[in-house]
Amino acid sequence: MTMRSIGWGVAFIIFVGLAAAAPVLAGRTASAEQAPAVYGRIRSFGALSAQDGWALAGDALLRTVDGGVTWRAVTPPEMALAGPAAVTFLEDGSGWLAAMGETPGMVTLAATADGGQHWQMRSHQLFAPNDPAGRASAISMQWLDKTTGWLAVRQLTSSNFSLGTLFATQDGGVTWQRRALPGGEPVVFVSAASGWTAGGDTLYRTDDGGRTWTVQRLPYADDVPLGRRRHDLPRFTADGRHGVITVVSATATSQRVHRYTTRDGGETWTLVDELLPVLSGAPVEMFDAGAWLMAATGLPLRLPAVPSPVYRQAADAPQDAPQDAPSSMLMVAPGAGWAVTAEGSLLRTVDGGQRWQPVLVNRTLPPWPPAVVDRMAAGAASDAAPATRTARLRGPGF
Repeated sequence: MTMRSIGWGVAFIIFVGLAAAAPVLAGRTASAEQAPAVYGRIRSFGALSAQDGWALAGDALLRTVDGGVTWRAVTPPEMALAGPAAVTFLEDGSGWLAAMGETPGMVTLAATADGGQHWQMRSHQLFAPNDPAGRASAISMQWLDKTTGWLAVRQLTSSNFSLGTLFATQDGGVTWQRRALPGGEPVVFVSAASGWTAGGDTLYRTDDGGRTWTVQRLPYADDVPLGRRRHDLPRFTADGRHGVITVVSATATSQRVHRYTTRDGGETWTLVDELLPVLSGAPVEMFDAGAWLMAATGLPLRLPAVPSPVYRQAADAPQDAPQDAPSSMLMVAPGAGWAVTAEGSLLRTVDGGQRWQPVLVNRTLPPWPPAVVDRMAAGAASDAAPATRTARLRGPGF
């Protein structure tokens, strides 16, 4: 999973209070003509429920508590969001917004205890001014509760390298301690000690809060040379017991995608099935003991808990997905979820993905990088190549 964010030099405008909902079309996204508009692409989003969500669009942080009918700007005063930024909220109203500014190696962290009505800001010089690791291309956060969190800083390097640094806090972000990070990708922790990160060909696990990492091998279905396997970041349920991960294996002539699951917090993994190669860029999303998967197919959306035969029919997958298709997804309940489209607008579903309704429409011009999804607060995953359909998967291991 690649985490990216970008600064936009365009002005940000949001029109709120549009109570009229856009029409909803079965099997695809609805017309966006009546949805609130933003001038500044949605670069990250997250949600706690079908009603409570947030979006970082351009240089403004927005929140909704009515499913996207109305939005309220909750950007901390005088906080610059032109560079890499990350945001998350918890159910108790706690929230954090982290941003890299113009000062080399410095991270500004804004914390709230009331859902964004009031903020307390602190600046942390996490890197020496001349430290290359402090030149960030992206940052990501995860919080287990209002005191325990992690901040991953990905170093600005060429596309051939993935380098980064991890920081941990046990006091709500007042102080940060430097940890190890094998690569520059985001982390997912299921407890204060146990966490995971995926570095391309290798899956890593820590059992000491990120101080040390070990290579975690899976019962791989094939034997490919070093560098020919890519691991997605695993996803776990809120209890940290059930998890799922997809692994892509490539040879000179073919590409295979396998799904593995765990029921014991990652102590053991079981190969579940092989998916279509067209799903090699698709993120897996966890909710309760099931998994949602973005699917680049042209077939109707599936209901929760219905096995999806469309994954077995490669001929059913279109070569090009429409721009209004969901490209990054977050499920917060069996039927409720949020997504960002390939053109940078925010969608919402309440029927398991059969229909998507626009709730924020991007009015800026392309190109746009993928949106970053904050799944940690909801106990849920990831950037994705454009995809048109979703399906809930059930099988051995769930």
